[in-house]
Amino acid sequence: MDTRLILRDIEALLENAGAGTVVEVYGAAGALGPAIAAHLTHNGIGHAPLLYLVAGEDLVETRCADLSFFLAPRKSAEDPLSPPPVMDLPAPEVSPHAEMQADRRTVMRRLALLYRLGHGHAPAVVVASAAAVFRRVVPPMRFADLCRVVEARSTLDREALIKDLARAGYGRAQVVEDPGTFALRGAVIDVFPPVYKHPVRIELFGDEVESLRLYDAATQRTLRPIDKVELHPVRETVVTAGADTRSRLLAAADQAAYPSSKTRYLLEQIERGEDFFGSEALAPIFHDRLGSFFDYLAPQTRVVVEDPTAILEEARRSFSRVRESALHRRAEHRLALDAEEFLLDEEQARLALAAWPRLEMRAVEITPSSADQVPAAPRVRLTAEPNTSLRAELLHERGDEDLGHALVAPSRAHADRLAGVLQAFGLAPEAPRDHSEGGAQHLLTRSAARPCLEILVGPLTRGFRLPDARLALVAEEEIFGARAHRAAPAASAPGFGDLAEIAEGDLVVHDEQGVGRYRGLKKLTLRGVAHDFLHLEYDGGGLYVPVYRIGVVHRFVGGTPETVRLDKLGGATWVEKRRRVSAEARKLAENLLQLYAQRQALPGHAFPPPDVIFREFEETFPFEETADQDKAIAAVLADMQGEAPMDRLVCGDVGYGKTEVALRASLLAALGGRQVAVLAPTTVLVEQHAVTFAERLRDFPVRVASLSRFRSKREQRDTIAALAAGKLDIVIGTHRLLSRDVHFRNLGLLIIDEEQRFGVTHKERLKEMRSQVDVLTLTATPIPRTLQMAMSGLREISIIATPPADRLAIRTFVCGYDPELLREAIAKELGRGGQVFFVHNRVEDLPKWTREVCVLAPGARVGMAHGQMPEAKLERVMIDFVDGRYDI
Repeated sequence: MDTRLILRDIEALLENAGAGTVVEVYGAAGALGPAIAAHLTHNGIGHAPLLYLVAGEDLVETRCADLSFFLAPRKSAEDPLSPPPVMDLPAPEVSPHAEMQADRRTVMRRLALLYRLGHGHAPAVVVASAAAVFRRVVPPMRFADLCRVVEARSTLDREALIKDLARAGYGRAQVVEDPGTFALRGAVIDVFPPVYKHPVRIELFGDEVESLRLYDAATQRTLRPIDKVELHPVRETVVTAGADTRSRLLAAADQAAYPSSKTRYLLEQIERGEDFFGSEALAPIFHDRLGSFFDYLAPQTRVVVEDPTAILEEARRSFSRVRESALHRRAEHRLALDAEEFLLDEEQARLALAAWPRLEMRAVEITPSSADQVPAAPRVRLTAEPNTSLRAELLHERGDEDLGHALVAPSRAHADRLAGVLQAFGLAPEAPRDHSEGGAQHLLTRSAARPCLEILVGPLTRGFRLPDARLALVAEEEIFGARAHRAAPAASAPGFGDLAEIAEGDLVVHDEQGVGRYRGLKKLTLRGVAHDFLHLEYDGGGLYVPVYRIGVVHRFVGGTPETVRLDKLGGATWVEKRRRVSAEARKLAENLLQLYAQRQALPGHAFPPPDVIFREFEETFPFEETADQDKAIAAVLADMQGEAPMDRLVCGDVGYGKTEVALRASLLAALGGRQVAVLAPTTVLVEQHAVTFAERLRDFPVRVASLSRFRSKREQRDTIAALAAGKLDIVIGTHRLLSRDVHFRNLGLLIIDEEQRFGVTHKERLKEMRSQVDVLTLTATPIPRTLQMAMSGLREISIIATPPADRLAIRTFVCGYDPELLREAIAKELGRGGQVFFVHNRVEDLPKWTREVCVLAPGARVGMAHGQMPEAKLERVMIDFVDGRYDI
């Protein structure tokens, strides 16, 4: 059946559907659910935000990406609250009963979305998991009581606003840089509601709001004026009308036989409005009752439910876990409210879904077994199929010529690279175009696709096939493997950087005045105009630097605040320091310049440009390259293709992607017929590199081996012999590689990881090896000499400053020791196939904790390591952990 007719049927069924109407779609595969949901949104079904539900939190990010692919980006509007087309409702990351501080960012994101839904700023689609949507929330009426709007040129009671902000959970700060905070400076109030991207500056003239301006939190500079600022609560633990906090807390304390002294102290904290540790576990008593997320949805809302059986099963499991947790805590005389206070149970979840017109996406059709059951919902069948064996089909056999293939790459650079790979295999793809240029929106509704091969740019993770529509939508990840996705980093201020990283009292350096102490931001009035200044303290005086000259102030490195002496304003000490350092640098530069001039005069080897094998290898990178990483890779490849020997330093923090730069350089050298030596300072690092190189190069014509003391004598002899005979392309080793018995047949590239950790003897040997080969140095902490050589131009430098992909976001929770909490955390991590570090601060207690962990995690493989162990034994433990022989 034509896909367009099926979509029309779905539209007709949902257009005027009443509460509880269900349309069941069978044959859903890959991103077909998001494609249909986006189609319904485009056609205005329901004229309200569409709710897209999935079972697990791990699917939320994927579905957000898929929906963003099919939904055209909204044009930028003047309204600072204009939402993106797709937003997610994050799930609370901890159990309601866990004695842990909830992640403030997650709480604020949930509350900001509730505000959007209730105040006309909703996105086109909201994506949520079962854990997120069935968790109870502040009821809409009580939430609205805590919201307020401040308009420009209106009358404002400053003290009343401050009380309202504190009551809504905003924290007071010296400088507003984080959502959920506010700051006071005379007639200026800075506040950062989480629903905005930037904080807002409220300037008062008496009781009148003179201006409202969005400003950059990093630079403190104004972005643009606005007409009003909408404020909403940033905590759920705010007492609202109708709450009987005292009675409910006393009842919970009686039920658990909780000490009365602790109960009284909790009551005092609640009455004072404090945000105390563990308050989230008592959230329901702050309100008459917690409501449901579904209470915030507009009457015209339509719901898409992906695998409804799994969603209800997740609701049942979550409720059961919290109920058991409450019983266990009460048995230990600890406070615990009933599970019903926090979550919808399975039946409540079923009824909540049944109240809305919904589209249920199922992979398999199940026919009712008896005739006396409730009449079946309207059923729509799609002959969709998941994509399989795509790499061979697309790159080698071309697949079914009757299908129109639409390939999706995450960026224009990836699309161009993919086009090059396809062309190398004799295919002729159409020119890449953006998914919003009419490609993705109309894939399902266009006429049966002609045989073609087009490339779209967009954030799709999984595609699907519709044989009836003669369409195969293929994500790049389905060809080359999954990759992590990275949000664009926020721009930072020049020189001084993010003000959040500088605390009052830290040392800074002024270009002209020297070392001083930062004393915070001050507002001074000059000629009747107020300006923001950095206040710097010096020996015998102070200096005020206007924020627009922030580039002359830099972070101080090289000593602790207690041991560094401040310079005098206008004194000669700073001038003398600069003169002395300049003379020493000039002398060093002259010596190094002569050394590197000799090196540049020697002929090098020009490697051939990347070929189709290299481009295919690039596509297997499991993450998206950052802009810095792209620049570093391009610079290294360009150096290697030049006539002069390369000598480049790649500087970046741990995990920022330096190894991928080394991998691509290594493959280019190997494909060019030369050998590669990768030198690392420790055996653990060698083993990590060996695993990474072996896995990434497994499907490519490159032979990799490692050389360290963890290899047997025979293995070392075989590796050395293979190197000399040219039978190995890449060898990874410790300083063992620098031994006199190690010879290369045709060394073309030397990669040094953390050069500063090698001794003088090692570096002399390195000088011999690097005379005419390309050299790539990787470091997170360059030594001053290396950095000086790079900055002065004697060595080329590439800096990777972009943070890594947020593939598993780091979350920090502060809590008291709780065996149940520890057991749950370990089980959750091991259950997803991960590993655990358990860190303790006393070596003598480690055996006791090792036994404790073995009890908490029966069946887990537990090892122990500390700095007092013999070096070889410690390395062995760490290698075993890296290799997965230990879980904890």
